[in-house]
Amino acid sequence: MDLKVGHVCVLRSLVILTENQEDRQAVLQHVFLRGGLSVVSNILLLLYKHLRDASHHQPVQDLDECLRLLLMLLTCLHHQLDQKSKLASDAKTLLGEWTNRDELYRPLTSLLTSWLKASVREAAVAVLKEMVVLEPKSAVPLVTSLLSEFHRAFSEGKVKMEFGPYYPRREPLSRSSRASSTPPPLHFQMFFQASYRAAEKGVDAEYDASLCEYYQPYYLLIDRLCRVAVNQHLLDDNLIQLSVQTGTEGAHLHSQLFPRFWLDIDGIEHARQQLLERLFACPLLPAYVDLVLRRYRKAFCRSAIFQFHQLVLPEVVKELPALGEQISDAILSSMATVLATLRSAASPDADVDARLSDLLSELLGNLRAVFLLHKFELAPRPVLLAFEPYWPQVRALLHELTRKEALPATPPATSSAGGEPTSPAASSDAEAASTSTSTQGERSPPAKAEQDEPASPAKRMKMEDADNSNSSIEWRASTRGPERFPSREARGRKEKLIEDCASVLDWLTGDARPRPTTGQSPTDA
Repeated sequence: MDLKVGHVCVLRSLVILTENQEDRQAVLQHVFLRGGLSVVSNILLLLYKHLRDASHHQPVQDLDECLRLLLMLLTCLHHQLDQKSKLASDAKTLLGEWTNRDELYRPLTSLLTSWLKASVREAAVAVLKEMVVLEPKSAVPLVTSLLSEFHRAFSEGKVKMEFGPYYPRREPLSRSSRASSTPPPLHFQMFFQASYRAAEKGVDAEYDASLCEYYQPYYLLIDRLCRVAVNQHLLDDNLIQLSVQTGTEGAHLHSQLFPRFWLDIDGIEHARQQLLERLFACPLLPAYVDLVLRRYRKAFCRSAIFQFHQLVLPEVVKELPALGEQISDAILSSMATVLATLRSAASPDADVDARLSDLLSELLGNLRAVFLLHKFELAPRPVLLAFEPYWPQVRALLHELTRKEALPATPPATSSAGGEPTSPAASSDAEAASTSTSTQGERSPPAKAEQDEPASPAKRMKMEDADNSNSSIEWRASTRGPERFPSREARGRKEKLIEDCASVLDWLTGDARPRPTTGQSPTDA
């Protein structure tokens, strides 16, 4: 059948043939041995052309189905490659006969636009992630080159962002407004800067969540790209720069994927020094540190971000000579405001403030920022002394909140050796668990097909995405809804925030603590 004429019929037939796992295996074993992957790729390229030219009555729906079909088949192929049997040999043959895969990268990245619905964007990202794992030696350089080209043009002011109907808004567009925007411009639109926000982070929780849902799949793609590159010894300076650039854009959303990745690198003995030196040499890294310390100190309540700054600050502090003095007034002002609000929430006759966790997060972020100023001497001593009058107020407030919440009193954290206050670096929230490297048994299935020969657990990076979806594009359904944070979890979070604030305060006020230097604090790991 001529695909230019009958591609929709072919697509519908293949969708029906792959309704369950057994059917997909049969399609792979029989139909796709005759070049089926190339057939589906050609259908995808045709649908992309129809969408771009608006020459088809329902190209978006068909494109969505085609992407999902390709993703299912690639996932099945991936599983076959993991088998130690004839299935793996057949899968390698199928992969070798997929001759037009390199033609898909630019169309797939062009589908990451606010002019297409979320299901299309997420399916395109999932397909790219599978392709990166299946053919890393060709996919990693090609995808890195494409995405670097897009971000470079954006940073040079050559890209004008025209938000489509599916870009997050505080007041979403109606269905009719979305339907009227045809044909959609197919331009990569995964850039972010502060001016794109309709409200500061924390003002509108639903809007913040919609922004994360829009950008998170793309940041997961970058994370996958970097991890596969490490396993294949393909992490070059271009990819490191792309990692830092997207990490800086993600800092506006408090994304932890960028710092988590580099903390994992720090845990790989054989590669950490060489790769970290290249990260420290990246000219974009100081901008990330500056952005978080100036505008998003609240992000320090996320352990990965806080630990990452302790890792990189000694290397970039010379690039930020006046940062401590410039931000100290802002920290003092923010702390005074937060303390005043928290006092009203802590008063005996006040109801528990609904914003208590949010305020405690802001307080913790400020305390950890001051800790960094102390530890790495980012500000002169007179500037640091200006914070000391606040410490008794903070301690008294934490004590009142502990009583009000009926929490157990938090004693000063001490080290097992000398009784000195434990560094706040040792205090981490539940999100910190994913910053450690995994053993080979903990890796998700995609890791196994990334390298031609097996490697020791210490040599490989874990491949689990933050959503733990194993390339599934249905992750949003299981992480949404008001039931995500029941009252018990909310109360536990308050308790953890109070404990973490107390831990930082113990370090800042510890009599046994020597004058902070650019080295480690007494009990840093």
